[in-house]
Amino acid sequence: MVNSLNSIGANYGSGSSQQVVTSINEKKSEDSLWIIKDAQRASKRCRAGDAIKCGDKIRLEHNETGKNLHSHRQFKAPISGRQEVSGFGNDGRGDAGDDWQIVCNENRNYGQPRGEGDQVHGSDFFHLKHVDTGCMLVTDSNSRFNNSNCPRCPILGQLEVACEQNKLQKSTLWRMDSGFFFPLREEEEEDATKNGDSWGTDEL
Repeated sequence: MVNSLNSIGANYGSGSSQQVVTSINEKKSEDSLWIIKDAQRASKRCRAGDAIKCGDKIRLEHNETGKNLHSHRQFKAPISGRQEVSGFGNDGRGDAGDDWQIVCNENRNYGQPRGEGDQVHGSDFFHLKHVDTGCMLVTDSNSRFNNSNCPRCPILGQLEVACEQNKLQKSTLWRMDSGFFFPLREEEEEDATKNGDSWGTDEL
């Protein structure tokens, strides 16, 4: 089952009381669109068309609500008790707890392995490591919102998204899917042409 990272304009009833982040078994939901931006503490600014590479530090801003994907040590996720993940900030402005690092998949069982500095393509799996705390973004079917743990709530049937320490596993793998993919910048296209490489619109 392939789930999408999702958020809606509703807040947790416990923990940080910040915006809920879940995963859903849908690929075409507007609530699952996120904008990739440079990290809060980025050493350089990224621009539309810049390639995203393994090891890059980024922020993810929820397109519909302007909240950033965020985590913090002091609050636990409501079902699993792992570290809470939330939507935080206003109109994309937040803090260093919004920074995530792309850790590319090196396991051939889950597709083409990528290493540090390799470009991330739309079909590539990767892990998202929380820069401040070192945990990995995770979701699994054992942490589902239902009438027992979330009665009459707007996220029934959705899966909890949390952060788990020191775990590189199948449930911490993510990839970019539907959305807007920009071609490489012109100067990168020229370099690729000189080197005999091809490129397409699945690169970020």
